[in-house]
Amino acid sequence: LPVGGVVDVRAELDRAARSTVLEPAELRDVGSCLYALDRVRRWLDERADKAPELHALSATIQPELDLVGLLVDAFEPNGDLSGETFPEIAGLRTRIGQLKATIRETLEEIVRGDSMGGALQDRYVTERGGRFVVPVRAGFKRSGMGIVHGTSQSGETVFLEPALVVERTNQLKEVEGALLREERRVLTQLSMRVAHAVPEISQALAAAVELDLVCARAGLGERLGGRIPAVGDDGVVQLQDARHPVLALRGVDVVPNDLRLDGRCPGLVLTGPNTGGKTIALKTLGLCVLMVRAGIPIPCGVDSRVDLFSPVVADIGDLQAVAEDLS
Repeated sequence: LPVGGVVDVRAELDRAARSTVLEPAELRDVGSCLYALDRVRRWLDERADKAPELHALSATIQPELDLVGLLVDAFEPNGDLSGETFPEIAGLRTRIGQLKATIRETLEEIVRGDSMGGALQDRYVTERGGRFVVPVRAGFKRSGMGIVHGTSQSGETVFLEPALVVERTNQLKEVEGALLREERRVLTQLSMRVAHAVPEISQALAAAVELDLVCARAGLGERLGGRIPAVGDDGVVQLQDARHPVLALRGVDVVPNDLRLDGRCPGLVLTGPNTGGKTIALKTLGLCVLMVRAGIPIPCGVDSRVDLFSPVVADIGDLQAVAEDLS
């Protein structure tokens, strides 16, 4: 059952329900979760005849397919909003790239040429505070060549934005601001779509939890080499070749036990020396009873039976630790 892609997005759903604008990573998690939920539902739809009860559990997994597609297609692999899905964003990004290229090209010509005379401290282009600048000798900072955006630690160099690119950089900042506003608008719309679908997504997640528990039970039973015993309500426990689950998981050589209790013989007395396996036998019986209640296959042989009854009580006088071989 492909439940591995379903992740817990309850915190994101709660934030969306409170009209909080979700961050891109949060929206991507919700989209991935919805895609995984849809995959689980389709997988079980294809096997409805073979697994009718599991299929019934998935009845509340009904993600809105338009929302699934929107969230999955909304982001690039690197986590940015998709320019293909949102052309306005793509256009603004293209404009930003063009302006940056033009500004950098102009500054490269300045540092390669002689237009600034001996003012240049070095011949490279860098950034300070999001503005493109060139390194200039401190003595030239008041010569009207541009705007200073910082100095070196020694104070001998100032980072100057030449007047020739100030207006273009202002245009760049305006477009970058427009991009941020457009991205915020898109994130707000996506968050609102998620908020409207919170009840349906929450129901789907609850169903996925039940399905995940089914997988966990089956997986544990497989690791134990377990079987599904006969189950009744007459108070009968008939265990054949039963092994303690903790010891079975550890892979140790477990001596199996045959144990039987019913209405004619409702009590069992175990006698023998210390470390002879009495407690292990008792705990094996109790754990098998509880595992059957939880729907977990138990480590036993064929013809085993474990009925449902209540309560299950343990009263143990000495310190016990099966995992540490203390009995």
